[in-house]
Order: sequence, then C-alpha cells, then structure tokens
Amino acid sequence: SITLLNNTLTANCQGILIDKESPSNNVIGNTALHNQWEGVGITSDTNTIKNNTVSDTGGIGISNTGSSNQFYGNSSCGNEINCKGVPAEGGNNCCP
Repeated sequence: SITLLNNTLTANCQGILIDKESPSNNVIGNTALHNQWEGVGITSDTNTIKNNTVSDTGGIGISNTGSSNQFYGNSSCGNEINCKGVPAEGGNNCCP
C-alpha cells in the first residue's frame, strides 16, 4: 500500500490513478487541476480517498470502479463529468 498525500497534479493526461493491482492505498489531500482524462481514478479495492479536490478535468473528476473503497470530504466540480461511482455519503461534493 502507498499514501499519496498533499500533491498538486496539473495539466497531465491523468492526475492520480490507483490501478486494480494495487489495493489498500490512501489518497489524501491532493489537488488535481486541468488534467485531460481523470483527476482521481480508482480501479482497485479497499482504498481510502479523503479530502481531495478535482476541477477543470476534461473527463471524469473522480472515478471509482473498485469495491470497498471509502470516500470522505472530496470535491469534484467543473469537470466534464464530476463523479462516477463515488458515494453521496461521507461529505463528498460532486457538483451537478
């Protein structure tokens, strides 16, 4: 497992990607701006995604296709699609 803490990712193809073969990670306090595809993409299981901010992404702001992931206090606004697979509970803000 890894912890990605307090990073700023700007103008990349993809901000943060947690691949399906890398479970049980922590993605905390990161900012992803102006990325081409996804700001935060989670395809693995049992991760904690907390207090991240994603905006102005050409694809999906925060995407979750894994299972048993925990999302708390994330914000995804101003993206082509703000959230996919992110639960409404946990104080997540997925703008309309």
